Amino acid sequence: MRLYSYIRFSTEKQKDGDSLSRQTEAAKRYAEQHDYDYQDSSFKDLGVSGWSKKERNGLESMLTAVERGSVAKGDMIFIENVDRLTRKGFQDANDLICQIVRMGVHMRFESEGITFTNEKDLNASMNVIRVSIAAEQANQESEKKSERIRASKATRFKEALKAGKRVSNGGYPTWLNVSKDTEPTFKPYAKETIQTIAKMYLNGRSIGDISKHLNNPENGDYWRQGEWNVGKVSRLLDQPALYGVHKSRTWKADGTRFESYARHNQDGVEIQGAYPVVISKTDYDLIQAKREHNKTNLPYMRGTNESTRSRGKLIFPESTCMFCGGNMRYKSSQDRAKSEFICANKKGAGVCDSASMNYMLAEQMLLGLVFQENNLAPLFSDDQPNQELKNKIEALEIERATTLEAIESKKAQGKRYGALQDEVGDIEDEIQALKKELQALETGSVSVYEEMRTWSSVWDADAEERNKVRIFLESIVEAIEITSIKRSTKTMAVQININGNQRRLIATSSGNKKQGKHTINYIKGLFEGVEV
Repeated sequence: MRLYSYIRFSTEKQKDGDSLSRQTEAAKRYAEQHDYDYQDSSFKDLGVSGWSKKERNGLESMLTAVERGSVAKGDMIFIENVDRLTRKGFQDANDLICQIVRMGVHMRFESEGITFTNEKDLNASMNVIRVSIAAEQANQESEKKSERIRASKATRFKEALKAGKRVSNGGYPTWLNVSKDTEPTFKPYAKETIQTIAKMYLNGRSIGDISKHLNNPENGDYWRQGEWNVGKVSRLLDQPALYGVHKSRTWKADGTRFESYARHNQDGVEIQGAYPVVISKTDYDLIQAKREHNKTNLPYMRGTNESTRSRGKLIFPESTCMFCGGNMRYKSSQDRAKSEFICANKKGAGVCDSASMNYMLAEQMLLGLVFQENNLAPLFSDDQPNQELKNKIEALEIERATTLEAIESKKAQGKRYGALQDEVGDIEDEIQALKKELQALETGSVSVYEEMRTWSSVWDADAEERNKVRIFLESIVEAIEITSIKRSTKTMAVQININGNQRRLIATSSGNKKQGKHTINYIKGLFEGVEV
């Protein structure tokens, strides 16, 4: 008869200790004393907890060998003690023992002095009691150990939070190189790659287009971890670590734990300055707003709409049919000038009597309405954005002064103040960025105004220019309603909001666009009830 051993221990450190040799020697000694043929090909789970949900390949291999008869009837499986088999309690231990013994294989638990050879041994009250006690003790010890580990992590986390640092027992962002003795550094090309991704996305490129750009070697050197794809880029853009913040998935802002560890625990506590900054908080917020907009505000064919928009083909914000309220869908054509808008209820459900509308005409009507000089001028008559920036700068300067006072106080007390110095640096960087933005608003409004005046027709412009127009339109247009009852007459009503002031603009078109015989009539809008 042969003797197989099952050996398990929880940590890799035990591999270098005596746990492996101790369990092996005990099995060999028992085999020699009881006339078994010891098998070197025993079953091992090294560095795997008896409570862990990780796959235990050694245990699974042993059970498979028993089921297939590789470990035959009458053979012995030797285990040092019950908690090597499992730490999940009596029921789990009893189920495993019964499963093996009922296949005719014997089991020996050395520390408890229990041997199972048949059904009688399984039902013996003393054996059941011994296994029950050993299994429950192992389970309780495992629970206590887990609780000590959780308490230790909680203490380290709260201490790190007070110091304005993150706990280093978890993973770092994949774009960083991390070592114990030095500050994290960027992997080659990683920072430049992420900044390129953010810029392309904010300029209206789709995530699919960005992936293709990064994967093309002709576009330059980029940081790559395998092929870029939509999923990778999407997950990257979602991470607060991009602007230097560690957002905990385990701990709430009030210091308590989440019930479950999740990727998106929105109320997780934030640790500022945990990582080197890749993009600004402003750009990160713009990216998230754009992603949310794309999820909830795509009125056209969802499967193809994003790439159609990002390549500059489609610049329309959400549009609806004035006749039935259905979404207007973009129907592309190989001849771009023949692309159309058509009501979804007519195309899909067949319940709308509206006619289609030539997309080129629709775009011409929209741009003519919005970018007429009299409708564009109010964009630059309100100093509200300038004042908001000035208020932010003033608030940050007060915060900087307060932090500098705190540093002087800590110096006087002989306490550490490195984290506060870092905070001052971040505040000063943000102040400089806002000042540049304010300067651009105060000196560049004329040039921006002149550029926008050229947007009344961008049909032949490149994708980047058309995307600028689309992003601007999405920021001010609240609704577009299109009426196309018959092929020769079209009406478009556009609701815009500029600096909190609303305006409804209307245009009509008559004639045949395909034959080049049509006219567009713009009806002046009202701005706060005053004709302009």
